[in-house]
Amino acid sequence: MVDHSLSHSRWHLEDERIIAAVGRAGFLTCSKLRWMRLDWPLLTALIDRWRPETNTFHFRMGESTITLQDVAMILGLRIDGPCVTGSDRHFWPDKCEELLGVAPESMPGGNIKLKWLKNTFSVPLPFDAPPILIEQHARAYIMHMIGSILFPDSSKDKVHARWLPLIGDLDTCGALSWGSAVLAYLYREMSKVAFMKNSDLKGCLSLLQVWAWERLHLKPRLCVNLQLDGQIPLGCRWNVQKCFDETPARQLDFYRNELDRMKIFQMEWEPYTPFLDHLPPICTEYPVIWRARVPLICFEIVEMHVPDRVLRQFGLAQHVPQIVEKIERKAKKGGQQKEWQLSIKIIYTDGMIDIFVSAIDDVQTIANSGLELARAGTYPEAQKHASIYQSIMQRLHQALHRTHEDLHDGREVPQLVYTRQQRHRRGRRRNDNEAGPSQRVDDGAGPSQPQTQPDHELIEGRDRGGRRQRRRRRVLGCM
Repeated sequence: MVDHSLSHSRWHLEDERIIAAVGRAGFLTCSKLRWMRLDWPLLTALIDRWRPETNTFHFRMGESTITLQDVAMILGLRIDGPCVTGSDRHFWPDKCEELLGVAPESMPGGNIKLKWLKNTFSVPLPFDAPPILIEQHARAYIMHMIGSILFPDSSKDKVHARWLPLIGDLDTCGALSWGSAVLAYLYREMSKVAFMKNSDLKGCLSLLQVWAWERLHLKPRLCVNLQLDGQIPLGCRWNVQKCFDETPARQLDFYRNELDRMKIFQMEWEPYTPFLDHLPPICTEYPVIWRARVPLICFEIVEMHVPDRVLRQFGLAQHVPQIVEKIERKAKKGGQQKEWQLSIKIIYTDGMIDIFVSAIDDVQTIANSGLELARAGTYPEAQKHASIYQSIMQRLHQALHRTHEDLHDGREVPQLVYTRQQRHRRGRRRNDNEAGPSQRVDDGAGPSQPQTQPDHELIEGRDRGGRRQRRRRRVLGCM
């Protein structure tokens, strides 16, 4: 597991001008979260129960997951606004010169060393520092926070410069949905570990750790109750000395056994209720977004946020949830330079078009029912309004309803060209079908594809193969 948030906790902001600039960018509340010792066995036991198909933890009593509400409460990041994505098509030394005022001597792969950021920009500013210099120091502090706490990668001591253009304008940066980007990144990294593609768990592990302590019964006892003064997020209350006198610390087998036997009353479904009045406004200003079923985007990463599968975390009764939309997880190859905002739009539109079409069909049915009720009424305005509504729905239906026939209308379907081995295998399959049903067990996959290859080509292919085999036998016999 990758965690190097301790280095960022040692970078203390004392200049009020830099603090104000960090606040404009939307990271001031999150910057007050300090390093805490992580319970690695507990996180490992949780990852064992992570299901990438649903982005939830599967327990004995049901599902639970980290939602946008948890991100807002624990980290104090904005969860509403434009998604965090951009372009990789930049010459990174020039971009560093533009936004930081100075560039490191070497930037392998566009990465900046965290140590260089801290040593270069942690020095005190002069009293008459210009606003440009103040913003440059604020950007360096935010970049260090991104690389050490929010989006740590496998390099363990670097941060990629692709985040720099997003924090170029601090006011625009403060309007982005950084909380959803942090959650998408954590979802993807947990899925990689669950699929055994990565051995190290990355992402905002402080979020995962505090979530586990807030909701599970496997939590230490706080030796000091930190008072929330409306300026710090909820995760800060765990930045105190803890005592493991009730649960043994860092025992993987114990954690796994406890999660296997966990009862429904041992889960804290609504742990934040007593603290809502003592948190900063950014933690509680978007309650409507907490239960939004939306895609979470972070550059090339797209993950689904499915709070409808964990409604008990919002004080509601759990119903049978919908099937989670399948989004293809494409790995970013090294050296790629793409406009990720365009790529994500194409991938998401192609993957979700069926859901939009189904929704339009449902609305069309409602419009038809409304039209019938309007025609049965006596007032003419209702019928006029219903007819207009129906025409609008028909136009949307025509624009969004993409079928297989529409995609291939007027196009010539290319003919399939088979190799000799493919023709030979298809000929053997055809002979088996003519001889009667085989003795294989039906796997439920349905009948095989219909035979479309001409018979004379199959016969010629077998004849050519037979002649080659006889010729080879004669050559081997002579030798």
